[in-house]
Amino acid sequence: MLQKKSFLCVLLIICIFFLSILLTHNSFADINSNNVELNDSSDVSQFFLENSNLANEAYAKLLYHYYLSHENKYVPEYGTYQVDGIYANGFPDYYCGAYINKNGDLVILLNSNYSKEDTLEAINEISRVINGTEVIYGKANSSYKSIVSTMSEILSIAKDLNEANILISEFYIDDYENCIKISITPYNTDTISQVLSLLHNSIVVKIVECNEIPSLCSLNLNCADSVNTTVKGFSTGFRAVYENINNIPI
Repeated sequence: MLQKKSFLCVLLIICIFFLSILLTHNSFADINSNNVELNDSSDVSQFFLENSNLANEAYAKLLYHYYLSHENKYVPEYGTYQVDGIYANGFPDYYCGAYINKNGDLVILLNSNYSKEDTLEAINEISRVINGTEVIYGKANSSYKSIVSTMSEILSIAKDLNEANILISEFYIDDYENCIKISITPYNTDTISQVLSLLHNSIVVKIVECNEIPSLCSLNLNCADSVNTTVKGFSTGFRAVYENINNIPI
């Protein structure tokens, strides 16, 4: 009987030993699994950074190409709006803006009124300028030429609006939505109508409340910073990352 009890004790000890090894192994498996997940997240971030760096380089080359264009060589009158030194006439009719999507890819918007042949010609020109960097092309209704030109009009009417007790709090180009967003105070049907009337009811303008423009009321942005228009009106242009893409691919 004593031998039987001793045997059972030894067997129990052996079982406990192997059970502890098994639990320890599973614990390390969980840790390794977490490490794999972190590495995957790191890989995604690195992928975005690499793509967005290429996108920014391609975008800079494209803007520099427009900056050097013959159409951009004239000196406009004081107060004319510009994007990185490019005035309205410096942008070709096919170009409607650009932004970086959630994958870090550059999305270039082309004029939806262009024929298929003209669109392909525009794509070939862009491809030559950016040295074949892969980009995504989408379609939009408003050319950047008309958008930048309208920005100049906004600068010119700021004083008249102030005299009518309408303040343009901020205004900027939203490439993703292919429009200009203007925040005004007071914000109501009458003031919206007055502003749109002075801008000839331009389709590129969208009047919004200040809280619909995230961060613009408090953040300092680069490019052309947004400035209160009580004295002089300016705006900001920027590339932004968006979670959703609803532009129609070519």
